[in-house]
Amino acid sequence: MAKLQNGITRNTSKIELFTKAGSFLQEIAEYKSAEILFENVNKLIDGERQNNNKWIIDKASGLCTLAKLYEEIGQFAQAAPLLKEAIEVLETMKPPNQEKMGDTLYNLAVVCRRQGKFVESEALFLEALAIRTQRFGPINEPVAQTHNGYGLLKQVTANYSEAEKHFKLAAQYRESIFGSNHPIVAVSLKDLADLYTLSSKFDEASEILERALSIYKNVFGESHPVTATALSSIGSVLYQQGKYKQAEEVYTKALDLQRKGWGDLHPEIAITCNDFGGVYMRMQNYNKAEELYTMGLNIREKLFGTKHPDHANCLGNLGSLAQKRAQYDQALNYFNRALNILKEGYGDTHIDIATTLINIAAVHQIQRNFSAALPNYTQALNMLLDLLGVHHAFVAVTLNDLSILYNNLGRYKDTEDVYKRALDVYIKVYGKIHPSTAQVLYNIGKFYKNNHNKEEAAKYLEQSYNIFAEVLG
Repeated sequence: MAKLQNGITRNTSKIELFTKAGSFLQEIAEYKSAEILFENVNKLIDGERQNNNKWIIDKASGLCTLAKLYEEIGQFAQAAPLLKEAIEVLETMKPPNQEKMGDTLYNLAVVCRRQGKFVESEALFLEALAIRTQRFGPINEPVAQTHNGYGLLKQVTANYSEAEKHFKLAAQYRESIFGSNHPIVAVSLKDLADLYTLSSKFDEASEILERALSIYKNVFGESHPVTATALSSIGSVLYQQGKYKQAEEVYTKALDLQRKGWGDLHPEIAITCNDFGGVYMRMQNYNKAEELYTMGLNIREKLFGTKHPDHANCLGNLGSLAQKRAQYDQALNYFNRALNILKEGYGDTHIDIATTLINIAAVHQIQRNFSAALPNYTQALNMLLDLLGVHHAFVAVTLNDLSILYNNLGRYKDTEDVYKRALDVYIKVYGKIHPSTAQVLYNIGKFYKNNHNKEEAAKYLEQSYNIFAEVLG
């Protein structure tokens, strides 16, 4: 092969050029063109196969670059095999390159988390954390990044105490490395605040988000679209608190800043549109909700095409809106379209698939098509049990919904059994003194009352009333 200056081959120059050009195209959302260039990069690397460490690093890097593109456009089933191949290639390197191996393990852990493969993801995060800690020491950005990623995994699986621990470590390490006024610190703070919002710790969430917002304002200015992402999170806290008018004001400002800074075609704008649409759903302003949901759908379709999981989530939002409007056939159409996209992207098992099955079941139940609702509920429940285990809030809610369906079907023994399973999970997840526990106790009491078991009805209703009285004061 002809050589250029400093012993670089012509293919090496092409590899560098194609990689840079592909990265630029990926940055401006020209994903198909970027994919073609990255595929050519991997072909050129394969054509220069050598038994040395430089080739191993080049090969692993080429695979990882293409995998990151697939991850960004939601093609996780294509990303994962490339990352696994990169790991196999790196394992042949002597001495091992801990930095590259840690990076690749981390990237695969993220993809597995997005796929809903939580057990595999956890093992990969822990392996990446061990390698990165050994390579860099405990206080370093790759280590902080791994803690943050692992925290997101624990959040998805509702292990909030572990998620909080790792988010705090990530924020602490990043502050030690970069100082307290760095955007990467704000990222960890924002993730921690989102966790507190999920946990209904709204005061803590608001306090941390104000700090993140202050960092963004200091670094980027008040009118920067990145600053608007913190505003969107504040809007989410207000939404969860039921402060819809205040949430509307915050989201309006955030969306305006994002559109001025990024134009109309950016994934963060799609996220804000969908979250903002949820506010209008709660306010029963369905026309505004539809406008925002449609805007989010169009952005994601133009950026990522119609097979991205986020596109399916947008369809799900439109399905929920159609359900609220009593447009049940249209709702089922949206939900089934979303389900097909999710199955194509994730396979047969994923939390988002379970959620969509539950949405389909709920529409059938409203239509009193109980026999059609049942297989969707049971399939979703089995999926959630497999993914999340028994003691998870999502499992508790699904059991409660399934109990109501069994009651509608006249299967009263199944109703009683599943209600009590739901109660056990609610107690394990929330404790005995919690509004959700009180609600399922009330449901059981009403069930017994309707079935003329006054003694059992009185017992459960009294427990429910006592908990509500203690919680609400």
